Amino acid sequence: MPEYKSAADDISKRIPTRMNPDKTAMLVDVAGHLAMAYFDGRPTVKLAKADNTRGHLTFSPKGEHVAFVRGNNLFAIGVADPRRMGRSSN
Repeated sequence: MPEYKSAADDISKRIPTRMNPDKTAMLVDVAGHLAMAYFDGRPTVKLAKADNTRGHLTFSPKGEHVAFVRGNNLFAIGVADPRRMGRSSN
């Protein structure tokens, strides 16, 4: 089974999608909106409004939050409760 985990890791690192650490869901771009698509049939959840200037998407180590950079500011969004949770400012 290690070859499957390796393949999943390779897929998870490709742009524009990112898999969560548990490999049960992935971030997707839906018409410019950042969304979480689950593999178990749960509905897709929109995490952030349309803005194609997001960069450096990453999950927290446990997959509970998603962080990204927009306009030189760091944002964090809760996956279970998709609201903007934090923002740095320059």
